[in-house]
Amino acid sequence: SLLGIDWYVNQLRYKVNESDPINVILSEEQVRGLAYLVVNDAQPVPQQGLLETMASISKQGPRPQSFPSVKTVTVPVDAAAVRNNGIVSAKDSVLPQISFDLPAAKGYYTLDQITILNVIAANAWKRPICFTSPDGSLGFGEYLQQRGLVYHLIPSAPSMERRRDINTDTAVHLAKNIFRTGNAQNPGVYFDEENRRHLLTIRSAYASLAGALADEGRKPEAVDVLKKVESMISTQAMPYAMTSSVHNQNNHNRVGLMYLEAAYRSGFLELAGKVKAALVKDLNDQLKYYAYLRDTRTDYYYSFTGDERDAQQFLALIKQWEEQYESKQTPPAINELPPGQRAADSAQRP
Repeated sequence: SLLGIDWYVNQLRYKVNESDPINVILSEEQVRGLAYLVVNDAQPVPQQGLLETMASISKQGPRPQSFPSVKTVTVPVDAAAVRNNGIVSAKDSVLPQISFDLPAAKGYYTLDQITILNVIAANAWKRPICFTSPDGSLGFGEYLQQRGLVYHLIPSAPSMERRRDINTDTAVHLAKNIFRTGNAQNPGVYFDEENRRHLLTIRSAYASLAGALADEGRKPEAVDVLKKVESMISTQAMPYAMTSSVHNQNNHNRVGLMYLEAAYRSGFLELAGKVKAALVKDLNDQLKYYAYLRDTRTDYYYSFTGDERDAQQFLALIKQWEEQYESKQTPPAINELPPGQRAADSAQRP
């Protein structure tokens, strides 16, 4: 969010501690006061190097006015360099270049979007570029590989076998040995909606990793990953299922479904049973409430028709998973934690 502010973008130019400066391409004067650039459709270009595209903006003078109309941009890759500096792992293939389509029919680019594209163009794969979400709005989403809680931009073809590309080896190390919790494992701690949102991000990251491990035939490791996150987050303080605000579009239960599917795919039926019971209860409670509104407060009911439809679809999906998974697997015990695992210091605050 700060990349949309000129002074923050200009601070990227300075060395901070051991972090070298970042090449922003545009000068300080060009960035100062810049909020957005309108796309110039007069001379559309089918394909161009991203560095050339962004450099052309810097040549417009002290006050750039437009963003070039380019359909596809490319970024060349030095295969030896990206292997030596750890941008890709030994298991990743390396492309000679990445190419992606910029958003079609886009009228303007904001400063944060311009800065992100500038950093990608100028970085030349010298340093890792990481995002906190797999955002594909600028076109490069298929090159984001999840590693724990972040998404690395990598010059590798996305895996067709997985729903999302995950560096499982790195993620397992982070999830089991590096990540720790504060008081989230303490049932007496209260988490408001904003804190629950962050804990859902953690729970979903572990679910994604467990699902990816199951896809690789590494189900025992998938179960260990789920046991780890179970030890980190108390279900009394942070339930598997909970009605969230209208603005969050039932996100708490969406993550609960993701967590349930990961437990099913990992063969962890005891955990799946607990998550399923919580989801079914909450979703049915929601449906009772919506029925009450429909019968007695019609003026309020129409604000919840989308939530009602979601609850019905979620219950149908759970029923489908029951039939798909529960007759085929034997549940491992939930109370057997991986060797050497311990809860984090309960005195540390989240």
